[in-house]
Amino acid sequence: MCGICLADELQPVNPLPPVYRNLRRALFDEWCNIPQDQIDNLILSMPRR
Repeated sequence: MCGICLADELQPVNPLPPVYRNLRRALFDEWCNIPQDQIDNLILSMPRR
């Protein structure tokens, strides 16, 4: 699910960063921008094991 969130956020970046380090940084920045309540909802939606 979060991978989809990241993909949605990175699509407006045009063109995508050509260098691996830049892409890695862009992914990290977007990961840090995921709201805590969205993370909490994803965790709560997981089945208990």
